[in-house]
Amino acid sequence: MLDLSTDMTAVKKEMSDIRRIRAVVCKGHKVAEETITSTRRGRANEPRNISIYLTMHLRGDNLEEIGREFGVATVR
Repeated sequence: MLDLSTDMTAVKKEMSDIRRIRAVVCKGHKVAEETITSTRRGRANEPRNISIYLTMHLRGDNLEEIGREFGVATVR
């Protein structure tokens, strides 16, 4: 049987570095890392949104810290 608490602890430890989170998401979406740190009004950036979500939930960073890391003035 799969023990989710143990597995999530291992995932959190491995993904605790924000650069690693961005790299894994970019690789999965086949985009350059610069893509997720660029902001363009009116254009969706799903890899950036996923990276922000994972950063918030795996690292526990607050939105202000995440915004600075991703070059976003406000994160919603």
